Amino acid sequence: MKIKSLAVALFIFFIVACSDNEEADIQVVEEENECVFYLYCDGIYDYADARYDGEWRVFQENGFGSLEWETGEKYKGYFKDGLYDGDGTLTLSNGTKYAGRFHQNLKHGRFRVTSVSGEEEVRFYIRDVTVEKFCEDLGLTQDTSEYQICIFNTAIEVETS
Repeated sequence: MKIKSLAVALFIFFIVACSDNEEADIQVVEEENECVFYLYCDGIYDYADARYDGEWRVFQENGFGSLEWETGEKYKGYFKDGLYDGDGTLTLSNGTKYAGRFHQNLKHGRFRVTSVSGEEEVRFYIRDVTVEKFCEDLGLTQDTSEYQICIFNTAIEVETS
């Protein structure tokens, strides 16, 4: 029991000491990949198939950063607990861009979608599914007023959530 209490006390001391110490904001040298060992830092970390450059808190991506996969897919924006969460832009390997708000790695809300040819359109998503598909999955058909009402209400719901 004393060892457990000591471990908890040391952990709390470390958190307090780091949060009050400006030196806790450690700039990580790219080759060292030390960032995962700190409660807070801003730096680069190389995964086996991706590279992250940005803020880390509590041993994972938290705050603003960018993640680029070997496939060419890129995300630049906010992270929470290692997931895309907040405003950001996802660029697929084919060049299509999705700019909007993400929630737990899913598109959720209004997005500006830019095709490879540069054409832009606005789409609404609910948990990574377009609102049109969401309403169709509820069994509504496109030529009904219920479908149009579903699209309208769902778009408002995701816009305000």
